[in-house]
Amino acid sequence: MAQTTADAQPNPFEQIHLLNDDRTQFFLRTAESLAERLEETLSRWLSDLTITPGPPDEIQLPDLIGEANDVALVTADYHLGSGLVITDLPLALALITTMCGGHPLPAPDIRPLTRLEIGVYNLILTPVVQMAAETFMMGPATVGLHVSGASGLPDAKMEPGVAVPLDVKMGDITGRITLGLTATHLQTYLEELDRMNAGRLAKKKDARNEQLVTSVRAVPMELIVGFDTVKVPAGVLADLQVGDVLRTGQMLSQSLVARVGAERLFSVRAAQQGQRLVAEVTGRIASDEGVQ
Repeated sequence: MAQTTADAQPNPFEQIHLLNDDRTQFFLRTAESLAERLEETLSRWLSDLTITPGPPDEIQLPDLIGEANDVALVTADYHLGSGLVITDLPLALALITTMCGGHPLPAPDIRPLTRLEIGVYNLILTPVVQMAAETFMMGPATVGLHVSGASGLPDAKMEPGVAVPLDVKMGDITGRITLGLTATHLQTYLEELDRMNAGRLAKKKDARNEQLVTSVRAVPMELIVGFDTVKVPAGVLADLQVGDVLRTGQMLSQSLVARVGAERLFSVRAAQQGQRLVAEVTGRIASDEGVQ
């Protein structure tokens, strides 16, 4: 007779690799919402701005960094990890020029940002970071170190994450702002997705729901094993004495029933294991006959 044991809890830092279709759709809708709010906020300063979210991708943070990008480190105040905001340098220069009252024209040369430009660019990235922090439940977040190109950036930790790309168009300038969020940042958000997925998948029949099993594994339930329902007149029940016999109508060859509350789950038979009386599961009771 098989005995069950509780499996180890999944490592939350590995959950980001489990981007199934449901999660990808959640991330996509979240990215769309993020892009809408970003466009509304930046449009207060910038004109002729169009933002379109791309599909989120599973990534390693170092994969996002390239020599042609302006990189800003994003840190969440009470998390250990850090994310990245990656922007094409032409787009970064165009955003800065426009915010300073110019026109979004192609940059004559691609060069590192000056300290003044970085200060202006901070004003542009800050609402992006704050909206990402709110949307993905990151907690308080701030924009940290800037690097024009990746040459001065320390090696990014090989931590799995998700890239949420936002394609931006300003006049004739097109570019992309990518939020690279680590598993550390997304842990709370992923846990919420797991709960939502568990509820949705629980409605599907004939499919083992690993997320639901994980979610409820630690919740204690009272499993009652005994005869099937025995109906006794109230007068007989009130007069019962020690030694009285109740007729159950159940044959000795019939199985007992295991239930939780009114839900009849399994048929079982009494058995012995060492010095203990145990209930051996002999069958599953169909759900359409589970409630009496």
